[in-house]
Amino acid sequence: MVEEKLKVEEEIQKALEINVDSIAEELQEQSATYFYYSCSWAMASRKRRHQKLALETTRARLGQEFKEKMRQEDAKVRITERMLDDYLSEKPEYQQALKDYFQAEYVESMLEVAKDAFRQRAQMLNELSRSHSDEKFYGSEFKVMKAEMEQRDEKVQKKRAKKKNTTTEAQAPTPETE
Repeated sequence: MVEEKLKVEEEIQKALEINVDSIAEELQEQSATYFYYSCSWAMASRKRRHQKLALETTRARLGQEFKEKMRQEDAKVRITERMLDDYLSEKPEYQQALKDYFQAEYVESMLEVAKDAFRQRAQMLNELSRSHSDEKFYGSEFKVMKAEMEQRDEKVQKKRAKKKNTTTEAQAPTPETE
């Protein structure tokens, strides 16, 4: 079961990877992939609800059996939730229904996370396609201009930081002014 969980997580993680060299293909496949994971989430959600219903049905049936059995032994016995829980925890049928429900809950939550991640992936692909279209439109000159702008911005930020430090030092009280 743990291996199965890791396999699902790896599959989702691999599907989320973006091949920057083929943004056009990634954009074309994005909507189909998002649709696939959204539908998978919807089916997993439905399965979780069915598993919950099966768990509740199993609990009710076994609980009824327990109550009848206890009343046959002593008609005046008062059955508490704790007694019922102890009885159910011993029943393999209930344990299996509980495991099935927990597994369905896990799959649903993983697919919900994947669905949200693919929504974010679409936004990232749009941003990447814009930046790549600028590079294609302007060519290699764009890369050079972009690098120059980043260097200028870096120099400006260093000057501002230096100026801020000297201003802060000037405003700091000295032992002579106190």
